[in-house]
Amino acid sequence: MEHPLVSIITPTFNHQSFILDCIESVRNQTFSDWEQIIIDDGSTDSTPQILSQIKDPRIKIFYQKNKGPYRLHETYSKALEEANGKIIAILEGDDIWPEDKLSKQIDLFQDPEVILSWGRGAIINAEGKLERYIATVATRGPIASFASSDALRLLLSFNCFTPTSTVMVRKSALKEIGGFKQPADVLFVDYPTWLFLCAKVSGKYVFMDTLLGFWRESPGQITSSQKERAYYAHYSTLLSFIDGMLKENGSWIRSGLKKKEIVYFKSVAQAQLALYQKNWGAARSAFFSALRAGVGAGSFFKSSLGLLSASIHIDLIKMLRRLKRKTPLKWGHKKAKEK
Repeated sequence: MEHPLVSIITPTFNHQSFILDCIESVRNQTFSDWEQIIIDDGSTDSTPQILSQIKDPRIKIFYQKNKGPYRLHETYSKALEEANGKIIAILEGDDIWPEDKLSKQIDLFQDPEVILSWGRGAIINAEGKLERYIATVATRGPIASFASSDALRLLLSFNCFTPTSTVMVRKSALKEIGGFKQPADVLFVDYPTWLFLCAKVSGKYVFMDTLLGFWRESPGQITSSQKERAYYAHYSTLLSFIDGMLKENGSWIRSGLKKKEIVYFKSVAQAQLALYQKNWGAARSAFFSALRAGVGAGSFFKSSLGLLSASIHIDLIKMLRRLKRKTPLKWGHKKAKEK
């Protein structure tokens, strides 16, 4: 069976302790038809010197003046333009893959309707030790296929396409939405990009219930040092996206969602921001709006829990999310060992 070339986008900045592990995890893939595009964003440590020693012709290295995390979409877009493959995978310079990641996912793209695939991820620390698994969608089998509208519903509830190291996506689909998205004052490109993709590009979004990527948490990492800011940015991104859908005539209809669903997701996002700001009155009002939308049992539970949170002045939803992150390490994957 002939497979398309996979282009791996690897942005890196001051990853001198991790970049070689990242590259080796690509080189060790059991699937060999890949290219890796590394964009060094003006690193001030020894990352450029380490990269200069790489002589593998499959690895293309580019250096640029520092653009920083708020212009990350420019770095991703540069890599996308350099990509020759029909399938895009993402592996940031401090993350790694299990050796069978590409071989497990690539066959899915033999189906021309498959737009994106993702799977389970795990958190490792700065030393590479496995810390925990990342909670994602629940399935009854090893593979679950979602229509674009159902994938969008999942994303509007939480960023299920995470970590990004598990994602593979068609280059043509990214081009169709104009490349990677990053709203102003937002530190990430993955979530806004996947929202636009599910809303604009119809097809299958496929989850594999197997370990497909390791995301590293380290003290100097932006996402580790600015978690609260990232939490706020998540919901402000969500609100901006929904407002755009409502303003763009018919956009929410073309996405396959009902208007009351959009109203529900907008109300919940407004309520979550209000909880974050400890504006309990605004949170209660927004959760009441979400409750009135009446889009299902799950929405009733979340809205009711939100109302209770606003009443007792404790964000119970956030507490539950933190508990989910502490998924025990006994989850079944034989290769999920300490790295």
